[in-house]
Amino acid sequence: LREALQLEGTHPAPANHVEVNLPVIFRRRSGEIRILVKPDSDAPISAPCPSLIKAISRAQVWFARLTSGESIKQVATAEGLTTSFVSRTIRLAFLAPDIVDSIFAGHQPEGLNTTHLLRDSHLLPMARADQRKLLGF
Repeated sequence: LREALQLEGTHPAPANHVEVNLPVIFRRRSGEIRILVKPDSDAPISAPCPSLIKAISRAQVWFARLTSGESIKQVATAEGLTTSFVSRTIRLAFLAPDIVDSIFAGHQPEGLNTTHLLRDSHLLPMARADQRKLLGF
């Protein structure tokens, strides 16, 4: 942290404090800067992305509503969103279960974010193997 903040010199810690040295990395995600602790030098660093989890969860709920007889327009109106946004988001309900599990656990590939996934959702193949290849899983 001292390096990242570009602090110079060392300052002895008071007697009642403990100093811990950990390998960390700073990541910007969803407008926040997160400090992630790397468990070992070879393991990738990742953390759950709340916006990705929200988008996939919404997609699953909205798809269930469609299968219950609601239209995309009804879902969009009830949610206060555009039909275009709801249509793009619902496509995420068809992600392979192992991809969803990985994203919920925070093990998504670097660079996979909500903006990318929703923008390109029309390119998302139905075949699970093709989804894994396209998204980098």
